[in-house]
Amino acid sequence: NSNALINITSIYSNGGKYLYDGATGGKTGYTNAAGYCLVTTAERSGVHVLAVVMGCDGALNAGIEDYYNFIDSGVLYDWAFDNFSYRSVLSKSEVMSRLEVALSEADDLAMLRPAEDLEILVANETSDEAIGREVVIYDQNLKAPLAAGAVLGEVRVTVDGEHVKTVKLVNSSDIELSRSAYLKARLGDLFSKGWV
Repeated sequence: NSNALINITSIYSNGGKYLYDGATGGKTGYTNAAGYCLVTTAERSGVHVLAVVMGCDGALNAGIEDYYNFIDSGVLYDWAFDNFSYRSVLSKSEVMSRLEVALSEADDLAMLRPAEDLEILVANETSDEAIGREVVIYDQNLKAPLAAGAVLGEVRVTVDGEHVKTVKLVNSSDIELSRSAYLKARLGDLFSKGWV
């Protein structure tokens, strides 16, 4: 493998000068017209980056010892890893909304939680205030019984007003039907009819 970011024995390695911590693979290339080119990948702290550099100087086109396809790739990776990271914005354990459920035992509330945890890649300088979470409830008039995991809404995540991801909101536990509340509601419906 001629990729000196990952291979100390590469013909371009220069004693390991270009080895990059976190580099995971890639492909080198050279033509007179294109110069030294490199497509590589790297990963640190769960952040995966792909870098493409083209038209770089090196021994054959500039008569120098350094190979700037490796140097420039390292500079790009350093910038990406220094300036971006994942931030947790939703947790499955977080209650996003509580909804009343008609005809339920013990006046149960539906506790709406995200169906999945969500981490997003953001610039480190992004403030918490720049990350928006808009809760949308599909139906406010819920009636028992209601199964755990029922999709009752969604939360829309934005960064600086730009939509990033939508995550479903689900009911966290089963809500049982109160038979007495159900019978009372049915009798009330019946006796509200004019013909009765």
